[in-house]
Amino acid sequence: MEEQLKWKTEQRKISDLIPTDANPRKLSAKGRERLKNKIKKLGVFEIPAVDEKDKLLNFNQRLKILLMLGMGNEYIDVRVPNRPLT
Repeated sequence: MEEQLKWKTEQRKISDLIPTDANPRKLSAKGRERLKNKIKKLGVFEIPAVDEKDKLLNFNQRLKILLMLGMGNEYIDVRVPNRPLT
């Protein structure tokens, strides 16, 4: 029987996060500008989830914006599973 999935919060450097290969979500230029302004005003308030290899399960567009804003050396909270995801 597979171990029950549990999540814990850890810190990761933004530039170490790996974007999802086939992200189905795309942002228009207008959407990208809105997201950039939202992050500048409010900061990062959502906690991204990663797999056991630090590959993002969400947060791909926000990652692009954070890197574009030069925040790659900063650390943020991420949710990490206790086992490989299936």
